[in-house]
Amino acid sequence: MTSDYPLYTEKRECQDCYKCVRHCPVKAISVHEGSALVTHELCIYCGRCYEICPVGAKKIPLQLNKAEQIIRRKKEVFVSLSPSFFSEFSDKKERVFSFLFQKGIKGISETAIGAEFISRAIDELPADENGILISTACPVIVNLVNLYYPELEKNLTPLASPMIVHGRYLREKHGDQIGVIFIGPCIAKKSEALDEKYSIDCALTFEELQEWMEGEPKPLDDTKTYPQDFLEIRAHKASLYPLDGGMIQSLTQEKSEVKYFNISGIDRVRDTLEELKQNIKEEEGTSFFELLSCSGGCINGPARMSDLSYYRKSSSLMDNMKNREPFKLDDTPPLIQDYKKEAPLPIPQFTEEQIEAVLVGLDKRNPEDRLNCGGCGYNSCYDFAVAKLQGKAENAMCAGNMRKQAQKKVNALIKTMPSAVVIVNQSRQIVECNNRFLEYFSELDQLDDPDLAEKAKGLNVENFVSFSPYFMDVLKYKKEKQERLQINGSVFRTTFFTIEKDHLAGAIIEDVTQPSIRRETIITRAEEVIRKNLSSVQQIASLLGENAAETEIILNSVIEELKPPAHGNTNEKLY
Repeated sequence: MTSDYPLYTEKRECQDCYKCVRHCPVKAISVHEGSALVTHELCIYCGRCYEICPVGAKKIPLQLNKAEQIIRRKKEVFVSLSPSFFSEFSDKKERVFSFLFQKGIKGISETAIGAEFISRAIDELPADENGILISTACPVIVNLVNLYYPELEKNLTPLASPMIVHGRYLREKHGDQIGVIFIGPCIAKKSEALDEKYSIDCALTFEELQEWMEGEPKPLDDTKTYPQDFLEIRAHKASLYPLDGGMIQSLTQEKSEVKYFNISGIDRVRDTLEELKQNIKEEEGTSFFELLSCSGGCINGPARMSDLSYYRKSSSLMDNMKNREPFKLDDTPPLIQDYKKEAPLPIPQFTEEQIEAVLVGLDKRNPEDRLNCGGCGYNSCYDFAVAKLQGKAENAMCAGNMRKQAQKKVNALIKTMPSAVVIVNQSRQIVECNNRFLEYFSELDQLDDPDLAEKAKGLNVENFVSFSPYFMDVLKYKKEKQERLQINGSVFRTTFFTIEKDHLAGAIIEDVTQPSIRRETIITRAEEVIRKNLSSVQQIASLLGENAAETEIILNSVIEELKPPAHGNTNEKLY
């Protein structure tokens, strides 16, 4: 893990569930040796994998130490506070402000102040006859366009994000030597801060802020309050930026020829971008698109703290904006941002023959084998095959293939076992058996048919043996049972066992009347006698003299005599 990236996987905690692969909108997850790792070159840092990981294996590297260093090294440090703060900490905002003041922060200013400058700049953008403008307030949207929709890069508004503009504003107002720490609910802001080090020194999430307060070694002095000028909270309508449509509400919308659209949620955003990419030349007039990665807006960011409903959080945000005066714009900080990036990584192309070869290797030769179940995290078997060719997927991710491989191994093991084996379900139907079972108990012809065991599947085990009640016993009590059964003049040592309670039971059946089985039994019992009695024999060896050693020699000679010849002589000696 490196602090240069805002998101990583803790491999020891990753549990092979592939849930992050399934939910990643751009499939920026590569699975290696069972661990789902973030591919940073492809990641847009929407944080969805972080939110949905069931075991918390996706991590955000904490930057609290970096924040502490900035406070120690800089003469003055200001906090750029996301307006989403008031939807998360509305009931303890005073305590947070006191904490930051006591940590050495010089002042707190709303990030929405930067948004006020941006809203004014958008109002002043010319309305082209055939123009599409895509908002750049959300860094995830910018990442998405740069990496996956480069055709629309020219349609991004040439304006920096509210966080970057606010950082520039604070530096123009208080000097270049200050430190600026952003605090908000967004993971992608960490990546954006790294790209714009001049404006923002460090970006923390609300989760980090909470941990910072809880981990403070010194108790917070609740009697020590912050001064009046500690808060520079003056933003007006731009305070609504964290809400879906809040950016558009902050615009004057005086241009009747401009159509305004607000769309939130990464899946809906992708659908919109796909449509724009395909039909951009058909758009008439100017359309402005406020696009936000998180459904409902920034107040539902991936590093939020509150589990309150969208209604409650948006209500808190709007209550906080009440009685505010319109923002008086000072000298405007630099607003322009160049979003032209290097060409995105080329996506390798594969032939249909290459993809088909992968599918065949997964034992998906026919259309009916390609279930498109989504268990691997991809929408189809075809997409999974492409991901495997890209080095992002492993065979073990395919549950269907793994089940088939396991079944083949079980079948091979059962078929090669010298004992008879049968597995039945709760309806007493044969699920698996080998030819030795049929050889012992079947009256079917064609016992030399290699597929005979397959043909026996689904038949009632009572058609072959009379001891089916034993299966029901072990299914019910989930307890292994061993019986010696006399059938047709032969004695069978039968071990019944449960595979799955109330569902599957099995039996291993040995004909102990056969010379090889009898000999094996004698060998086993002789070895057991030696093992159990050797320590006792050694203890009384001094009393018995050579008798103890003689006993061991005799028993070992019995074993050696009973063991088959070393050079493959198959002439058995009957006892």
